[in-house]
Amino acid sequence: MVGVMAVGPVHMHVHGAGLSLVGLVISAHIAAMFLPSPLTGWLSDVFGGRAVAALGALLLVGAGVVAALAGSDLAGIVAALLMLGVGWNAGLIGGSTLLRDAQVDPALRTRAEGLGELGMGAAAAVGGSGAGLLLAAGGFGLVGLVAAVPCLLLLAVVVGTGYRPLIDKPATTPLREAT
Repeated sequence: MVGVMAVGPVHMHVHGAGLSLVGLVISAHIAAMFLPSPLTGWLSDVFGGRAVAALGALLLVGAGVVAALAGSDLAGIVAALLMLGVGWNAGLIGGSTLLRDAQVDPALRTRAEGLGELGMGAAAAVGGSGAGLLLAAGGFGLVGLVAAVPCLLLLAVVVGTGYRPLIDKPATTPLREAT
């Protein structure tokens, strides 16, 4: 999904958006990446990390589809980038919750988190470096479709493993446990 974020500003500028508007949209996208954290953290506590990670994957697929359909429509590009930010947030918070809840030896937990960060960084490097080529070859729509594929694979794994929403984790929160 970094590919969509990397070439979104270029695509907007080529289709007439000024740099001030591009900067505003990217600022909104970055806000969408971080502002939902209290909500996605609470959702992870209540419904479990798998549910929130699955929600993130759905939002990322949606962002890819919206980007694919947006063409040069500024509203579509903005919607794709906002969905992308919120989806990334849900995926990251949900995944972190899964790591916290996993039966990983505490001595290995930091290494597991580091491997996750390495994987995310490697995927970002591949997506970001290939996005310009995809944009040149097939436009913003192709970038969006290619970005959605890994998220579809993640959803297939969740469905294939018999994921049952709302049963993943008991509906308790730290606040309820403390009272």
